[in-house]
Amino acid sequence: TTGTSGSFQLILGFRKPCLIARRFAQVNGLDAGNAVIYEDNAGLAGAMVRAVAMTPESCRAMQQSLARMADSLYQQSRENLRRLIDG
Repeated sequence: TTGTSGSFQLILGFRKPCLIARRFAQVNGLDAGNAVIYEDNAGLAGAMVRAVAMTPESCRAMQQSLARMADSLYQQSRENLRRLIDG
């Protein structure tokens, strides 16, 4: 709850939708609106097919959702830093 991986920083920084197992998606704030989610390793191949077949419009919508998420996290981080500085 207090850290992130380089992968998620890249996903948010570059606004690139990812393929992610459902069990990890919610914990990281990802959903069907900003990622391609699959149930388990057996579902990964199907998720890859869905990602390749995604329309440009769908991809842009996911990127916009990731941009909103990244902006929200940025604002939250700024507020946390402000509280630390102000004591």
